[in-house]
Amino acid sequence: MKLADKDIIARLVTFRDIGITDNPIKVVKAISEGNISPKLREALASGKIIIDPMPDIFKVLGSSTIDLQVGVTLEAINIPYEVVNIDGETVIRPFVVDCDPKHIERIRLHNKYGVTEIDQSWIRFTIKETDVFELAVGAQVNAFTQQIVCIPHDLEGKLDGRSRLARKGIATHITSDRFDAGFCGFITMEIQNSGQCNFNLRPGFQFCSLGFVQLSGKAEIPYHDKIGAKFSGQH
Repeated sequence: MKLADKDIIARLVTFRDIGITDNPIKVVKAISEGNISPKLREALASGKIIIDPMPDIFKVLGSSTIDLQVGVTLEAINIPYEVVNIDGETVIRPFVVDCDPKHIERIRLHNKYGVTEIDQSWIRFTIKETDVFELAVGAQVNAFTQQIVCIPHDLEGKLDGRSRLARKGIATHITSDRFDAGFCGFITMEIQNSGQCNFNLRPGFQFCSLGFVQLSGKAEIPYHDKIGAKFSGQH
């Protein structure tokens, strides 16, 4: 899905533009406590502040962040993958050498899913919401959030992992944790497994947290106006 930047740009406003003058952290705290101000409720409902589709806001809000979910589009290193059925679940994993080829039914990833080559070393593919991607120890996969996020012109977004995953050696991003004012698109997560066990990545799982930093004013050149902003409207 490619976003239409011209439509998004027309909708982007700041908190101040819609009459919210409180510190954003206080605003988010009010939401988490169930005290959503009428102006913020209106802004979310009208799409002036865009997180689409909006998850159940009372389940995903922390003290100052909002949790986002893993989507179904993945980018991975271009090696042989197989699709197998394990305990009733469809699992995509690196090809496993098995001395008994009849042990489990195998389908090559390229034969089951539409695979696009990004370059000589990386591929992109879309799995089903009920599928599982097995991330091997030491491997990396780029995943995208289910939600489109559009950041107002006076805020900067900051992506964080979740502690419960980090303690198992699963990193949500390597270096790209900042999203500039005026960014619109699906958030990319550079997921890396530095733990001791393979990790099952499931679409729909609340995998990362997005926080915001208040800028002193509107960005003079929002990301969508930046020359060479190749990630604008990304997916």
